[in-house]
Amino acid sequence: MSPNTPAPTRAESRLETIRTCMIETGMYIGDPKLLANVQWVSMGTGRQLRRMDYPNEPAVLCAAAMIAADDYYLTADGGWPDRVPGTPNIANAKATCIGTVAMSAPFRGDWETTRENLARLHELVSTTSNDGNGDAFYREMAHGTRLDIQLEHVLFKLRKQRQEVGIDYPSIGEWPVHSLTAREALDELNRTHYASPLIVYDFNGGRVAPNAYRGHLQCALAQIQFTLEQGEFEGGVCEAHVKAIRVLRPPTLRGQRRQYTWTRWRMGPASVPEMDQI
Repeated sequence: MSPNTPAPTRAESRLETIRTCMIETGMYIGDPKLLANVQWVSMGTGRQLRRMDYPNEPAVLCAAAMIAADDYYLTADGGWPDRVPGTPNIANAKATCIGTVAMSAPFRGDWETTRENLARLHELVSTTSNDGNGDAFYREMAHGTRLDIQLEHVLFKLRKQRQEVGIDYPSIGEWPVHSLTAREALDELNRTHYASPLIVYDFNGGRVAPNAYRGHLQCALAQIQFTLEQGEFEGGVCEAHVKAIRVLRPPTLRGQRRQYTWTRWRMGPASVPEMDQI
C-alpha cells in the first residue's frame, strides 16, 4: 500500500473479507473459475445446477447484490392475493425480490465476470434472450450496465416434504400475514402444508423473523445464496431460489412503502447455517 493511500475503513475491510470468503467457496458468481465448478444435471422433468465435485448436491451460488425497492415482495405472504391475482391458491404464492449485482467496492471489479457467468449459465439451458421477455433468471438493464437477478423463495411446502427438509418449522397457524383474506386461506392450508421461513441474518448477525423482512432487506446490500433450477426441458423457466440472505450494509432508504402490522409470530427451532458459512 502506498504511503499516500488511505487505510481501508472497518466497513471496507469487512466487505473485502466477505468477498474473499465467497471466492474461496468456488461458488461466487463473480469468480472467473465458477463455470469450471458447476454443471447442469437432469432432475425429473427439468435441470438443476449442481457442483462438479459433488454431482448429487445443488450448487449454492453466492452474490453481493442490492435488494431493489421496486418489485419487492419478499414478505411472509408474498403480497398474496393482491400482488398475484392469477394465483388463486396461497400455497403457490412465492416471496420474490430483485437483486441488483453490486457495483460498489470491493465488488466493482467482478461485474464483467459476473455478467459473463450469468450469460453462460443461461445459454447452457435456454435458447431465449434475457431481455425481460424470455425465461432468464436475470436481466441486463440500463443498456447493459445493470444486472438484475430475479430471486424467489417458496413459502409453503407440503407436509410430506417435512421429512426431506428435517426441520421443525412453526405451524401455519402462527405465520404472519397482512390481510384477513390471507389469514383465512392459511387456516385452510394448515391441514396440508407447513410454513418455510427464509433464512435471513441482519447486519449484526441476528436472525430476522418473517414479519421484519422488509425493514432489514429492502434497499440493503446483501450477500445472497441461491440455487438455479429449470422447470422443464427445452424452454422451461429457469428460476433462482434463495437459500439464505445476510445483510452487508443496512438499507439506506426507508419508508417508501408502508409497513404492515403483523399477527403473532414465534421463531421455531431451525437448522440454519452460521454467519461464517454464508
